[in-house]
Amino acid sequence: MDEQEADQCFYKGKHSPAGWGQGLYFAKYVIGLHAGKIRVGKEYTALGVGTEMIINLPFVEETVNV
Repeated sequence: MDEQEADQCFYKGKHSPAGWGQGLYFAKYVIGLHAGKIRVGKEYTALGVGTEMIINLPFVEETVNV
């Protein structure tokens, strides 16, 4: 995934010949419902090798009502 594809990959209806499309848009939507964030990792992403996706979700500790 090049720099331009990385900037557009989370938008609905954007796709490339590599095959991504609605999946990353939906992943961003669901992660957003949980107050999280998703982004393309630039450090470990190499053209033609793979893409790193970084997901951050907030930690919420639940207590048991006894």
